[in-house]
Amino acid sequence: MKGSKIPLGDPKSWRLVYDAPRKENGKRNQIWVTFHGTSKQADAERARLIHEAESGQYVDPSKMTVDELLQKYLDANEGRWARKTHLGYSEKIKNYISPQLGNTQIEKLTASRIDKFLSEIQKTGRKKPLILPDPTTGEDQEWTGVSSQTANHCRAILRSAINWGIRKEVIKLNTNPVSRTDSIKVKHEEMKTLTAEESVRLVDACNGSIWEMPIVLSLYTGMRQGECLALRWSDVDFKAGTIKVRHSLQYIQGKLSLKVPKNDYSERTFEATPELLELLKKHKEVQKLRKLEYGDVYQNLNLVCAMEDGYYMRTSMLCKGLREIIDQAKVTRIRFHDLRHTHISLSLANGESLVRVSRRVGHADPTITLKRYSHCIPGDMGAPVQLADALKRAREQ
Repeated sequence: MKGSKIPLGDPKSWRLVYDAPRKENGKRNQIWVTFHGTSKQADAERARLIHEAESGQYVDPSKMTVDELLQKYLDANEGRWARKTHLGYSEKIKNYISPQLGNTQIEKLTASRIDKFLSEIQKTGRKKPLILPDPTTGEDQEWTGVSSQTANHCRAILRSAINWGIRKEVIKLNTNPVSRTDSIKVKHEEMKTLTAEESVRLVDACNGSIWEMPIVLSLYTGMRQGECLALRWSDVDFKAGTIKVRHSLQYIQGKLSLKVPKNDYSERTFEATPELLELLKKHKEVQKLRKLEYGDVYQNLNLVCAMEDGYYMRTSMLCKGLREIIDQAKVTRIRFHDLRHTHISLSLANGESLVRVSRRVGHADPTITLKRYSHCIPGDMGAPVQLADALKRAREQ
């Protein structure tokens, strides 16, 4: 099977022509595809298309199903996306999109059908394990709805895949039906924060615990959970009194690893309070003793927040530890991420600059901070007062 490559004026635009399997009536089925790239890349794409046609993988665009398009979309972007992104897309396609839309032909996919799909998965889109089996049926799972945010993600994946298919001429549509649907209003979980007094009790309660450093780091700096667990001693400059956030811990298919921030706003350097620096120094000495105790089995990963043997902390274990410390301190029940909310809220409430807080916590724009935390900002934005001072005053009361 042969094909040809025709230049289209632009030095990086080509028309790739090749023969697909003959049509049902026996007539020749010649395919024309526009490709943007170098001459060498165009040759490679033409060879791939010809191989696809010869090996029986070719699908007539007029008969292509949602599942077939999504698989091509995933395959084409496997090396371009972060591994976690590709895995997340694959799981949402497998669990939510394919069961309801997978067999639908792309050309028959309408905006009303997509709206119906989005509505249905918010009611009965996934199976949830039951704590106890149903006494009448014996079932240990029940159908429940996905969150509005997950439904929006599914809509975004479908929209992106169809746009990709149109752009690559994998499918023949004039418009994307997803663009005629409405995005779903995301219902944000209510933000919970601790008061300054509760924050003091929490810090006291976690003193000496293996979970102390990640809890204190998030409360004193607003760092995200993954950022706390990825912090290394090389990121802490005791002389300059600064902390540099350069990585985040990720958990993919049973393996823990560090990833770099996806943008310049997440990678940042900020000043640490003297109280936090003192806690870090004491913690480093404790780690040195643990290293001697464990000897050769110690995992020397240079982590600030680590298990007793030096290995990464698992988020599930940290969250469980936080719940136990919260119960011991008798403070408001919060998630780990709410420690970040607490830091931002108390910092703004005590007069610290919105821009300073926004930069420290890694928001791309101060308006993001303002939109969510405007209720924390007092009317008088006088001289900045550090969060550590607020906690110190609360301790003295």
